[in-house]
Amino acid sequence: MVLLFRLSLIGKVSAAKDPEPPGFRIRSHDFHGPLPEIVVHDTGDSLAILDDISREAAKVNAIARHREELAAAYPGCRFLPHKILDSGVVVGMQVEGRTILAEAPTFWQAYGKLRRRGLRR
Repeated sequence: MVLLFRLSLIGKVSAAKDPEPPGFRIRSHDFHGPLPEIVVHDTGDSLAILDDISREAAKVNAIARHREELAAAYPGCRFLPHKILDSGVVVGMQVEGRTILAEAPTFWQAYGKLRRRGLRR
């Protein structure tokens, strides 16, 4: 399994152009497409920032593992782009002419639910 990460700094140019506080935005993808973006805001405490990045990276790693397990169980499956809703997130995959969707409050929970639904069919 290969995860690729791209790190960008969120700089505050002006409140009108960039209302987001300074921090880090980490975009990653695996062989199946983009993974959820990690956003860590700068609190001024470097150890807390590193802890947040480590914790969020572990969640993305777990999501990538769920996707690898599904891809191994269903060769030729295609993961759909995730969607962020007010109530949470929706993730999905197409396999053997079927579309399987899962909705949950977090990406980690949604991919876990997708994995359980996909592997029991």
